[in-house]
Amino acid sequence: MTIYHNVYPYDASIAAAVLFTILFFVSSIVHLYQLLRTRTWYLLPFLIGGIFEGIGYTFRTVSIKQSPDYTLPPYAIQLILPLIAPALLSATMYMSLGRIILVTQAEAVAPIRRTWLTKLFVTGDVLSFLAQALGGAILAQQKASSYNTGRWIIIVGLVIQVFFFGLFLITSVIFHVRLNKMPTLASQKFAWKRHLSALYTGSALILVRSIYRFIEYLEDAGGYLITHEAFAYVFDALLMFAVMIVFFWVHPSEIQALIRGKGKAIKHGFKVVHLNVTDDEVVFLSDMAQAK
Repeated sequence: MTIYHNVYPYDASIAAAVLFTILFFVSSIVHLYQLLRTRTWYLLPFLIGGIFEGIGYTFRTVSIKQSPDYTLPPYAIQLILPLIAPALLSATMYMSLGRIILVTQAEAVAPIRRTWLTKLFVTGDVLSFLAQALGGAILAQQKASSYNTGRWIIIVGLVIQVFFFGLFLITSVIFHVRLNKMPTLASQKFAWKRHLSALYTGSALILVRSIYRFIEYLEDAGGYLITHEAFAYVFDALLMFAVMIVFFWVHPSEIQALIRGKGKAIKHGFKVVHLNVTDDEVVFLSDMAQAK
């Protein structure tokens, strides 16, 4: 069942909004469990990003149910939070690459120095976040006089996001190729390729989403993308949920535990293992216990 709402240029689906509200909150609860069990605190922005998505779709449901004489807060929240949430998810990926370089002791083959890498990409992420948040806040006011201003600020934010994601993917691939050719001793103890693959997948999903949003806002209010609700779910909501699934399965806690030298890590979603680093190898203690 759909209910037409004058804020949306289509018959907005309550069922779709409720579905993604549930999906994002459930996945956020799972990520909270993983974070608390492993104490991988740098994943906090990722968790907040998932919560923002869930809150955003909650208020989308509320705004659809309202009468045509809507009140501003629900519409504003459903517009702004899903717009800026990907920037929080991407911050975790930027920080993860720096930690992979540290764990593999392969800064010599990194195209950007590790000490600068995270600062560079997180700075770009913050700029993108702020631009999209400001543009979204302006659009949420539903004022014709400021519509174009808000739209172009969002476009600038998305251009920044696409640029830095493209640069991040290039940096990751160059590092991957170089380390493959000149592996370090530390890299041979650690399944770094699996974690890089997760970064590639997550980055590609957010990049596609950002390009979609860029085209959508570039088309203006009467564009084909913005007037068809399905595109928003396929190229935004679904892709962001997929990012959360990727990092649920390939959890970065293993990277953090290796940096510490020991600690808990998540394997395959829910399995908690105790990791210990020796001079010769990385040992998963719980795996050893099961082997006996």
